[in-house]
Order: sequence, then C-alpha cells, then structure tokens
Amino acid sequence: MTNGIPDAAVGAVGAGEEPRRLQVLAVLRDAPEGLDISELAGRLELHPNTIRWHLGRLADDGLVSSSPVHRGHPGRPRIVYEATHGTPEPVESYRFLAEVLASALAGSTEGEILAEQTGRAWGQYLVDRPPPASHVSHDEAVDRIVGLLASHGFAPERRGDVIEMHRCPFHDLVDTYGEIVCPLHGGLLSGALETLGAGVALDHLDPYPAPGLCRAHLRRT
Repeated sequence: MTNGIPDAAVGAVGAGEEPRRLQVLAVLRDAPEGLDISELAGRLELHPNTIRWHLGRLADDGLVSSSPVHRGHPGRPRIVYEATHGTPEPVESYRFLAEVLASALAGSTEGEILAEQTGRAWGQYLVDRPPPASHVSHDEAVDRIVGLLASHGFAPERRGDVIEMHRCPFHDLVDTYGEIVCPLHGGLLSGALETLGAGVALDHLDPYPAPGLCRAHLRRT
C-alpha cells in the first residue's frame, strides 16, 4: 500500500507518470466530498490541463469518478471528482472487446452510419430527459452536455458554444478506427442534444486540433 492507496491501484496507474498521478489520487482520497479541477490544481500546484490529463487516465482505470454539482443559481455546474473505493476492475478485456467491435463495424460498408445511429440512441438514453411541458434553455442544455461528458471521462471544458474535451475515453482506438469512433461520439452528442430540445445541435467535431484535445462545435437551430 502506497500513501493509503492499494497496491492494485498503484499498478493500474502506470510507472511512467506514477508519482504525480498518485498524488492526484491521494489528494482525492483525502477529500471525501470531492474536488474540482481548480481545487486540485491549487493543492498540487499543477496546471489545470495537467490535472485534466491525469484525471482522464485515472477515470480510464476506474480509480476516479466525476459528477456535475449545480450551484443553486444559474451558471455552469461545478464538476467534482472523487476517488472510487476498492480495487479497480481490469480494463484490458474491455479494450479488447471495443477493438473487436470497432473492427467489425469498420469492415462493414455501413459501419460509419451504424456507429452514428448507435451513438445517437445512447445519447438519448444517457441524458436526463426534461419533464413534459418544461423548457431547457440554451445555456442549460450545453451545461448538461458538459456534465454528461464529464461523467464519462472526457474532461470537458465549455468555451461558449464550443466544448473542449481534454480526454477521449476511446483514444486507444482513434488512430486505427477513427472513422467509427468519431461518428459514434458525434451521434452521442447529437442524440443527447435532440432529447433536451433546447434548439442546440452539434455542428461538427474537430478531432485532435492539438494533442489530447477534441472540440465539439455547437450551433443554434
């Protein structure tokens, strides 16, 4: 056990950047109420983008979870990160399964269409559907999408009608199967936005304009 962290979790972090990532995990384990990125950056004296990167890796390994916390007044929700409890589940088998399924779709003439349709269906399922006769504002819809992405490890940051994602949970597959992964991701966003019914749609994705970054550009409809 290292700094109160189980050896299995230490092994999951990886040797190359282990000390710094273990520091992030240790701080979260000492904060049961969770911390946001700015709080972590302040405590560890690291750049917020560095914190986002490590949080994404920790989320991939099942060591960290995130959730939006609404402040009780209009504005963006606060994304809080918490250390999970117990030993992380092995993830290699899931990555292998994802690669098998992506390769099957890539081998189909309709693979890109099927990926987009599947992502759209899951986006409709994952987002919180508003009650009947209620209205979701433009800003609230975008903030809900940011919260949805945060809860699934994308480490998002909103910049107006552009959402910057500093971590892609599918990054291991993008180089080989980008023609499947990116439509799946785009469909997920489109389905979630359609369900919110706030007159906001995905205009386009801009995958990797810079290392470790993906941008979702939104438009009003």
